[in-house]
Amino acid sequence: MAIVAYEEVTPSPPPPQSQLPPAAELEQNEPDLKRLRLSPTPPNPEIATRNRRLIYLQTHDEYFTNTEHAFSLPTLYNQLVGRFMSGRDMREHAADPASQTKFSEILARDLERGEDRMESLRRRQKVEDEEEDEDEMEEVEDDEGNIVMKSKRETSNTDLDGEDAEDGPIDAENLDADILIRADSNGEFMNVEDREEAWEIWKDILSRRFIRGDDEDFEYDSVDRPGGAGDPNHLIEAEIERDGWEEYFDGEEADVYTERDGMKYLGGKVVEGETGIQDF
Repeated sequence: MAIVAYEEVTPSPPPPQSQLPPAAELEQNEPDLKRLRLSPTPPNPEIATRNRRLIYLQTHDEYFTNTEHAFSLPTLYNQLVGRFMSGRDMREHAADPASQTKFSEILARDLERGEDRMESLRRRQKVEDEEEDEDEMEEVEDDEGNIVMKSKRETSNTDLDGEDAEDGPIDAENLDADILIRADSNGEFMNVEDREEAWEIWKDILSRRFIRGDDEDFEYDSVDRPGGAGDPNHLIEAEIERDGWEEYFDGEEADVYTERDGMKYLGGKVVEGETGIQDF
């Protein structure tokens, strides 16, 4: 019987990518096609809300001159706005209906905010006391001459309810580091001597507070809801209106002045020549 020799058949390599049939190529790329067909991820609701509030500020400059801010942030207002006001500014401020609030309402509002701030300070102090290590205790003599153990923090800090508590209005506003760096060593802005610089700091503080949603006197639903005052369409409308006014004034100037032979004429008279010197 004849012996037949068998050779091991090596499988041929797959054809290059360019030689794949269209059906196979589509099948191979199918996962990517599915990914491309997915609808875009909806925007983060928090980011969308902050954007609406920013749009509102960009289209409503009157927010920064609202006299309500003088009551909600009295200390910062006095440091950045009040001390730069002229007599006329003060009279206009006093004549604003929004500033003619009953004293009892202002007092009740400040009292409520002050109580909230004090309660927050008490809670923070309590947490710090609970975390305090026993090694930080020291012996002190009380009013009756007895030796008692008290924490070093307790003896060095002023009692929140004591007579040494800080007097005057305190703004419950946590300022960012890039704003605080412009204040003096006491955290105040009395070192700012330029009125425009102080106004920009004031606007920056109000803007950040507004975008965070911390303005207790503002009805945010009027801005945050779809179609509200913070709708992106309002920003587009404001830009269209501004462009319209620019075109209007450009047209007015074109109608009034005429140029001929390098000269500008107004009503038939030469107004300005090539030298830029007015001839009338």
